[in-house]
Amino acid sequence: MRTRTKSSIRYAKENDRKKRERRRDKTLVALAPLFGLLGTVTGMIVVFDVMAFTGGGDAKAMAGGVSQATVPTMSGMVAALSGVFGLTYVERSAEREKHLLEDHLTMDH
Repeated sequence: MRTRTKSSIRYAKENDRKKRERRRDKTLVALAPLFGLLGTVTGMIVVFDVMAFTGGGDAKAMAGGVSQATVPTMSGMVAALSGVFGLTYVERSAEREKHLLEDHLTMDH
């Protein structure tokens, strides 16, 4: 069995930490549209309240609720899409670094 060097142990610990961080980031990216959906539901509740109060005839009052419903949806989608692209970039960079470090570790022996 091969003994592990200090650098390979340090590499393994760092790799584990980075994997945990990427899992956390993936979770946040997955939650972004759900928070947008929560804002959408809140905005639609405002629209329904206006409709119940005015009988559905006050378009200006309903427009505020519709706006309140669509902005969080758009924000959640923008955050999720940006996160997907960002995570893809980070994962590719991490994979390249991992291969470089593995090459360095194998050259040390």
